[in-house]
Amino acid sequence: MNKTVPKFCLAFVVAAHSAVAFAYTTSISDTSGYIVQSASDGAGKNSIIDGANFPGGAPVAGNDYLVNNERDTRSPGTDKAASVFQGDSFSLDGGARFILKGKGSSIEIADFRIYNALVSQGDGDSDKTLKGAMTVFGTPSAPSIFQGSGNGGVRRMYVDADVSGASGTCLKIQRTASDGADGPGAQFYCFLRGDNSGYNGSIEVEGAGNGVCLAVASSSSLGASPSLALDNDTARLFGASSGTVAIKGAAITVAGSTIGVYTASGSDIGLSIGGGSTISGTGTLVVKNSGANGTTYRAVELGDVAISGIDGIATDGTGVLALGSGYSNSSIPLAVAQTNDFAVADGASAGAVSVTGGATVSLAGGATFASLSLDGFASGATAIRKPLAADPLVVTGSLSLPSGASVSVEFTDSDAESLSSSASFTVLTAAGTIDASAFTASAPSLSSIEGGTFSVVSGDGTNSLVYTLPKAMVFLTASDTASSGSSFASAVRWSDGQTPHTDALYFVKSGLQLRAPDGAAGAFPDSPLTILAGGKFSAQGATVTVPDLRLESGAIMNSTRAQGSDVAGAATVSGSDSAPVELLLQVYHENGKREKSRTLGVSAAVSGTGPVRMAYESSTSSDYAPNASYPGIFRFSGDNAAFTGTWRIENFAVKAAFASAAAVGGASAIHFRSNGVFSAESSFTIPASVAIVVENTGTVSTDTARTNGGTFEVADGETLVAGAAPSGDGIVRKTGTGTLRLAAGCNTTGQFNVKEGTVLFDGSFASGDANALVRDGAAIGGTGTVKKAQFEDGARFAVDPDAAEPLSIDTLVLAGDPALAVSGSSLPDRFAVAKVGSISGTLPEKVVAQLSGGGSRHVNLTLSDGVIYASAIPFVMVVR
Repeated sequence: MNKTVPKFCLAFVVAAHSAVAFAYTTSISDTSGYIVQSASDGAGKNSIIDGANFPGGAPVAGNDYLVNNERDTRSPGTDKAASVFQGDSFSLDGGARFILKGKGSSIEIADFRIYNALVSQGDGDSDKTLKGAMTVFGTPSAPSIFQGSGNGGVRRMYVDADVSGASGTCLKIQRTASDGADGPGAQFYCFLRGDNSGYNGSIEVEGAGNGVCLAVASSSSLGASPSLALDNDTARLFGASSGTVAIKGAAITVAGSTIGVYTASGSDIGLSIGGGSTISGTGTLVVKNSGANGTTYRAVELGDVAISGIDGIATDGTGVLALGSGYSNSSIPLAVAQTNDFAVADGASAGAVSVTGGATVSLAGGATFASLSLDGFASGATAIRKPLAADPLVVTGSLSLPSGASVSVEFTDSDAESLSSSASFTVLTAAGTIDASAFTASAPSLSSIEGGTFSVVSGDGTNSLVYTLPKAMVFLTASDTASSGSSFASAVRWSDGQTPHTDALYFVKSGLQLRAPDGAAGAFPDSPLTILAGGKFSAQGATVTVPDLRLESGAIMNSTRAQGSDVAGAATVSGSDSAPVELLLQVYHENGKREKSRTLGVSAAVSGTGPVRMAYESSTSSDYAPNASYPGIFRFSGDNAAFTGTWRIENFAVKAAFASAAAVGGASAIHFRSNGVFSAESSFTIPASVAIVVENTGTVSTDTARTNGGTFEVADGETLVAGAAPSGDGIVRKTGTGTLRLAAGCNTTGQFNVKEGTVLFDGSFASGDANALVRDGAAIGGTGTVKKAQFEDGARFAVDPDAAEPLSIDTLVLAGDPALAVSGSSLPDRFAVAKVGSISGTLPEKVVAQLSGGGSRHVNLTLSDGVIYASAIPFVMVVR
């Protein structure tokens, strides 16, 4: 039979408690209406389901069940089992303990009542879940308790049941007093995930050195009028891993405690405390994150909350703190030690703030700090970032900006377009002093419009950092087309309605294209022309000069029909691996046929960090796809010493032609993808500081016989020296009749295909099973070591009779009748062709040694161990 639940009206006091045993009291004195458990459940018993210790057996509908007198009752111990209590109600009273058993198990109780009793997450490092509905009774001196046992590692209790309780009720979250075998690293996580809007009591989280963590999943998880006590530095409150838990009107008492979010999932808000909430207590409140799914973390945001008593608020290096627009506290210091953004909303007002570890102060708008000190930034890093249109940041006391750091302003297209050459804006003001000695007084770049920033300079340490725009900003308003003509020297599509002139900053934004005049040379005025990400500048078959061309993930391309286009002047490039600067070619086609190559020259001096990607513009038609028979050529002839980025050659029908080492410049690397070609038009050396990476990115659909990698092409009579050893997993090809010398050997794991000319290995080529394949008419030589060389019919050795040592080949595979080639016009009586470890195939008795000065000699060779030669004629040394 059902019984009426006794009503309680209990006073509540927020107080700190240590983990001690409580004196249990009996709340249900009349047990006549209950079926009462007669003894504690031992191992293997679960009276709540099997009724082992309930008179009458397993619980059934129509009865109320009670466990009291400090007895234990257990849920089933079956792992991952889902059990349902069948009685009308289930009550715990007088120190009774309900032990949740079974790894990953759950139990559902439709009417669960707890009177001064305890629900325990049983032993075993696993999760347990409570479902249904729960009514909590208890006082601060005799609370109802959710507890994690002390002899496990990390334990999690998920309370999905809807919790209710009267005002004055107290629910305590704790671990047992003993740390057991796991020591102080053991933790108990209690997750409140139900609709607890009917709970009007308080919640106390007691750490006592035992790592107790309360995680709330929704804004109602703490009840209708939250009163929360966090006791001890290991008692923690965590918010959600997705979405925002907004705690409003809560009274939170802390004692050196921690708040945070449970897992990382981006940098948005996981826990928001505001809405007239209060935080009081002692010690320092720590904001942290307990998980790490990536490098950014969900934030704890403090808004309209009154804070008193505590020493301050600090992050622990992973925690992310944000101040909402309602935050206003001038007395509690904030110590932010992290690498993430310290986000401050418009209108927030804080006291003394210290930011270390490189955390950028990111302002949604203006804010006020009593004092602001930043430290721990790399040179050039942004220390303060704010939108242009927002109110200034105001620091009423001292502002300390670290050496090498900068202040940056974010602005939108509409912001930029509304500014004129006479516009100025205040970045921040300070009534006190500004330590900004590290700032330089040079004008910053204003070219990053879309989501970018530009640095604002100070230099003189005055009480405001103000920047006045040096030039007006002008934007291309629509794309040039073949029919509409060029805006390069026309006023028609510029936002100021004027022909390009000096004293302006010109921008081509995403989705727009600026065309040079068709087939005619032209010059842009001496003003910066910036091509932003997604924007294009199209050359049209002649030399166009741009004195200050800036490519910020933008592109230069030629038109479909234009040949011989060249961009002169100076170009500054900046981008990223995912958004590189692009040089693009359109495929030439007539009547569905690919009939001509395209050429785009860059004689401009290139500087900047790149990277620069060379490729064909995407085509949706296979008829117009790139074709190796008509390669697209990018020709670099300028002095690119100030370029420190990466040249990326990304299609088998794309050739990057470099006129000299100066054209390669100060690049950090050359990347080959999809069989791009590096072409040397003269003899020069690629410095050892330039990494050469050959990547195998998959099958080229238009030429399935190819394996992806890269190609070196060397012009006839010229020598290209690679100072660094090529690396990567792609195949390497050598074309052109000139010579490629690998001064440091080769570290690629793919095949080295010598199709034309000569390759000299001066270092080692012994990566895995990679081999050198030498085609008809091609030759290899040098003084290094090749693990395996495969000669096709007509392949040759390139012999330098003056070299101290000949090429060493571990395994030589012969096919057909290979010849011997020499580098001089005459041969000494004795010289070494190669040192060979083993030979597969037949070496003919008579081999013709071709002289570079003309003529030939027959060399008598006999296949046997040792050195065989005839008197007064050259010999071949074969080491087997």
